[in-house]
Amino acid sequence: MSLPSLPGTLIQVTVCYALAQSCREVTLMLAKGSLVQDALSRAREHSGFGMLVDEAVTFGIFGVKCDLCALLSDGDRVELYRALVVEPKVARRRRAAHRQKVRQTKNRVPIADRTV
Repeated sequence: MSLPSLPGTLIQVTVCYALAQSCREVTLMLAKGSLVQDALSRAREHSGFGMLVDEAVTFGIFGVKCDLCALLSDGDRVELYRALVVEPKVARRRRAAHRQKVRQTKNRVPIADRTV
């Protein structure tokens, strides 16, 4: 697909994917009227983004979940979302149970053996 070169017919879109330690992003120039699907297919062409696009479970524009057929505007940020490893409520319960267990263990240690 060739892009028209007339002024005002191109839009700038950023595709980003957040990793544990960093954020990968690529800025693309697309034709006006492009869809999220078009942005993702162009992002696949950039080094390292092909695998990231394939791993993504859902997509969003500025944090709002959208479909592949959502229309893009100039300046939009398309975000790729991974699948959750652990549901947030379950993770919170695990952390709370662990903290409670640590508190109970500290209280069992004799006072003379406690270090501050």
